[in-house]
Amino acid sequence: MDWLERFVIANEELIKDDDDKARAGKKTRRVRPNATFRETTRVMALMRDVFRKVTIQPVSASEEYTMMTYYSELSAYDR
Repeated sequence: MDWLERFVIANEELIKDDDDKARAGKKTRRVRPNATFRETTRVMALMRDVFRKVTIQPVSASEEYTMMTYYSELSAYDR
């Protein structure tokens, strides 16, 4: 979950920066994000959104958690 949070944000910033530079006609020294990178980032963003929305209720718990909270914030003991 943490991996998705970090990389989706960073990848989206790289893509946006590349798009802005391309529109302005500027050159960049970075490797340009290709179609595979863009598609992977899009899918990762969808996964992140699903993990934020889907809720689960463990058998041993009395409340529901989003998958993001369950796997990233709860300790193994609490799970």
